[in-house]
Amino acid sequence: MKKIKIITLFLGALLLASCNDIKNAVNDATSSDALAGTTVGTTCGSVVKTLYTQYKSAGKIDLTNSSTLLSVTELGPCVISLTNNKNNSDYLTAFTKALVIGSSGVITSSNSNSFVNLLLSATSLSNITSSLTSNSTGSTNIITDLTTLLDSLK
Repeated sequence: MKKIKIITLFLGALLLASCNDIKNAVNDATSSDALAGTTVGTTCGSVVKTLYTQYKSAGKIDLTNSSTLLSVTELGPCVISLTNNKNNSDYLTAFTKALVIGSSGVITSSNSNSFVNLLLSATSLSNITSSLTSNSTGSTNIITDLTTLLDSLK
């Protein structure tokens, strides 16, 4: 009788361990890091598409245009989130894939990794605030970084 109890206890522990492994695998697949990367990447891609369309149309980045200003101030938090998670592979993978989707193909799978690297190196974009865009030095740095980003998509 003791052997049956021990075997039952052992099988129960084994079953519990298996269920826990499955739960962890599901949690890893739907981690909050990947979800955040997807959300921010989609937003960033959409903003880049808007900025790129405006840039192609006007031939320049016009920070006096309220639509451009709105897009630029939306881009700031995306870059900050990306910078804060640059060493998180789950976040980066999800962000990069979502960037392509959010941009509706303006950013492609083949140039998405280099575009992410350009975003990470565009330091002025991680300092974007509404008041910074009205500051001439801040605006110049933002325009320089945005021009580099958008020129990479030609």
